[in-house]
Amino acid sequence: MSAKTCYINVLEYFPLQEIEAGLTNKTYNFSSLEALVQWIKDLKKHKPDIDEDLGEELIRKTMLNKMAHGKVYRDSLKNREYLKRANSDDIRDFLLDKNMHLEKQIAHLGIQKRYQTFNGVMKSLDQVESNILSIKPETDHQKETMVEQLEKLIQTAQKQLEGIKGNK
Repeated sequence: MSAKTCYINVLEYFPLQEIEAGLTNKTYNFSSLEALVQWIKDLKKHKPDIDEDLGEELIRKTMLNKMAHGKVYRDSLKNREYLKRANSDDIRDFLLDKNMHLEKQIAHLGIQKRYQTFNGVMKSLDQVESNILSIKPETDHQKETMVEQLEKLIQTAQKQLEGIKGNK
C-alpha cells in the first residue's frame, strides 16, 4: 500500500481531533494507525458481537489510548490469528483492561502469527520440529506417531513453500 493510500485511509477513518495530538508528538504514526484501522475492520468481521456490545467508537478510542501508552504496537495489530482464534471473552477482557498489553495476551493465549515468507516458514517448522524431537518415544506406537507427525510436518512445509514460490 502506498503512503498516500495509507494517509487517506487513516484520515477517512479517524476524526482528525482524535489523532492530531498523537501524530504531532509522535505517540503513533500513520503506519500504526493504518494497522489499527485494519484491526478494527477485522474485529468487526470475526467478532461482530464485540463490536455490537462495545461499539466501534469505544473500541477505536480504547485502542488509541492503548497505543499512546505502549500497550499496543503495529506488529501485534498485524497478527491476524489473534482475532480469528481468540474467543470473544478474551478480546473483550483485553479491550476493557487498560493495563493489558496485546502482545502479552497473544503470547499468553499461545497464538502465533502464520508466517508467509520462506524464513518464517523455516522458523515455524524449526519450532515444531524441536517440539517433536524433544519427545522421547518409549514404545513402538509412540515411535509410529512421531514418524506420522514428522511426515505431516514435511508435507505442510512443502505446501507452504509451493505457495510462497507461486506468490512470486
